[in-house]
Amino acid sequence: MGLFDKLAGGLVSGGKRGWLDGSGNPFIHTLHLKGVTDPLDPSPLWSSEFGGGAAICEAATGRGDRRLREALDAHRFVGSLEDEFGRVREDRRVFTDVLIRVPDSAWQGARFNHSVRIMQDDLTRRHEEDFQDHLLDARAPRYVILPEATLADDEVLCQFGLGVFLPDAEDRPIGEVQVCICDRSEPLPPWWNYDIGTGVRERVERPAALYRGQKYLLISNSPWQGAIQSPLWPAEASGYAVLHCDNGRYSAEWARCEPVTAAIEGNGQSGRFKAIFTAGAEARQRLTLAVELKAAALAATPEGADRTLIFTGEVIGPRLSLTALALPRISANAAAGLTGWTLRLNRDGTLDETASGGVFIQGKTGDDGLYWGRPGERRPARIKPSTQRLDWRPGVDPLEIIRSFQADYLCLLKLPKPHAYPLPPVSDGSGVVIGVNPAGDEVGIPLRALSQPHSLDGREQGVLNDLVSRRFARLTPVEAGLKVELLSANHPIHVLDRNYHHKETLKNHSDSLLLRPGEHLQLALYILRYDA
Repeated sequence: MGLFDKLAGGLVSGGKRGWLDGSGNPFIHTLHLKGVTDPLDPSPLWSSEFGGGAAICEAATGRGDRRLREALDAHRFVGSLEDEFGRVREDRRVFTDVLIRVPDSAWQGARFNHSVRIMQDDLTRRHEEDFQDHLLDARAPRYVILPEATLADDEVLCQFGLGVFLPDAEDRPIGEVQVCICDRSEPLPPWWNYDIGTGVRERVERPAALYRGQKYLLISNSPWQGAIQSPLWPAEASGYAVLHCDNGRYSAEWARCEPVTAAIEGNGQSGRFKAIFTAGAEARQRLTLAVELKAAALAATPEGADRTLIFTGEVIGPRLSLTALALPRISANAAAGLTGWTLRLNRDGTLDETASGGVFIQGKTGDDGLYWGRPGERRPARIKPSTQRLDWRPGVDPLEIIRSFQADYLCLLKLPKPHAYPLPPVSDGSGVVIGVNPAGDEVGIPLRALSQPHSLDGREQGVLNDLVSRRFARLTPVEAGLKVELLSANHPIHVLDRNYHHKETLKNHSDSLLLRPGEHLQLALYILRYDA
């Protein structure tokens, strides 16, 4: 039995028989609905209980009771688990990522209102409420709505399965993918969707690439066969190409061909390899996916070892780890119009420039208190900066609050999960420049986690990173640690010990200080631990 047949037998629920026609593709389920009066109305798409009547039906069977909720329930991923007696049981889980394709006419009509955003939010909430205890990998539901020119005005496609992975603010890209045919190449077309719960009303663009936790990358030249369509895909090459990337081991297959191991270029540590798909003997039907992984996604490969790439969750080697933030105090005498700031974390406690869905923390001009809440809560709770811990989400480490020795800051906020910045190698002794935006010709570490949109209130397009210098410090590796030199004209540099107690301050550009392993470097709002 080939890989294709093994997968096909394990993708549907044993409790309810699957009824969708996969057209020979086990990586995607497609629900094709007809008779849809308003393709952007989420209620009748979700279930016949909420409208549409018999007019809306599944195209293949003509049944009006088969909508998206019923399709998700009937076509679950069937995993396994052991009970207390060691017996293996089925564990049926509902897929979480759903791609909705609507007629181009409906999409164009919604360009100047928020119908698509409302539809995405409504379906996401229904999905989570109806299947909250049965979601695959405990992943929050994600929806993307796209226009499809080949659909009639009353048709809608709903697609989900192992080959549908829709990144949102919580997903970390770990590799770029280029589609190559003959002498042409281009990246995969990006995903566009809304970050619900952030207050941002514009769609966000994210690359269609490889992400941490993604198991399959599925592309085709047909919306019926692949979540992603590539303009370079040969028109005569029907079917799909899928890149298997579960556990960081790569293989590939095109349509129903047997899997082909993806060749890895270089020494296995470069993160570059190609997955080559060939149909027949003609070179014009040869398609290549050229993949380049980010350095943080690679583990060291011993000389002569298996060259298969393995993902690791840790960044190895010398690094600066963002472990805490200094939350700013904005006085009543601050610049005109500045009213406060907002910081957002992801559901898992991580911090990045697109964070959302977890908790938000706010500071207000002339107010020595902190305010916190979860997305959707209208009135954030006020706490004193002297509070020691904040239990904000079950299963995630609490937020720890530490007193700051500086009057310019309300307190220090210790993050539940550090974010690692690997130290780039330097060979000429010039050092590494760290700041919001090091110059393009410098070896640098850009600090972008506090570039969250609209995070500095009262300034048009203001972000918290506006309070941090563009070129803050120069770091040079020495035998005992890191030599630190000040570049900022507006802020000093502080060194804190392992327990965040102040140790020394650098104010002069002509001086330097030594940062030892385990100590913290405070660059305005950023507090980074040096790990050798």
